[in-house]
Amino acid sequence: MLAIEPASQEARVPVRQRWLPGGDVGVLQTVNAMRDVVRASLAAPVVRLTAEAAVEGATDPVTQWRLLRNWLATHTQFLADPPNLELVRTPVEQLRRIARDGIMRGDCDDVATLAAALTLALGRPARFAVLGFFQPGPATPYRHIFTEMQTAPDVWRDFDVTRRPGSLPASRRMTLPV
Repeated sequence: MLAIEPASQEARVPVRQRWLPGGDVGVLQTVNAMRDVVRASLAAPVVRLTAEAAVEGATDPVTQWRLLRNWLATHTQFLADPPNLELVRTPVEQLRRIARDGIMRGDCDDVATLAAALTLALGRPARFAVLGFFQPGPATPYRHIFTEMQTAPDVWRDFDVTRRPGSLPASRRMTLPV
C-alpha cells in the first residue's frame, strides 16, 4: 500500500492511498509517486529558501553537494515505514517538521525525496538510485533508494545518508531521472 502524506496535517487533507503490486512494478510506481511530489514541491518557496540556506551561498557543484549532504545528515533520522505501508512524505511536510523539531524522521525514500527537491531547487540535475542487495533465490528485490546530484558531466554524487557505511554491496542498481 502506498500512502502520500499531505503537505500539512493542519490542512486536514486525507492521506492518499493506493495498492501497490509487489516486485519491480511496485518499486517503479513508488519512484513515480516520489517524482510527482518532488516536482510539486518546487512551487513552494520554502524548498528553494532551504536549499539556498543549506549551501551557504556556494556556487561550486561539489561544494553544494557536500554542504547539502551534511545538512541532510544533520536534519534527518532513519525511521522505518509502518508494516505493509510505503509512506511517501512530501518535501514541504518534511521541511515543516525540521522547522518545528530540528529533524525529520523517515526512511530512505523520504530522504531521497527531500534531497531531490533541494537539489532541483538549486538548479542541479538529480536522479534516483535504487539498489537491491544479494539474497538467496532467483531475484534480488530492490530495497533501498537515494538521490544523486550531478556535479560534472558523467559525475554523480550520492545523498545516501540513511545507509550505514560498510553495509552489504548492491547486487542490482538502476537510476531514474527525477
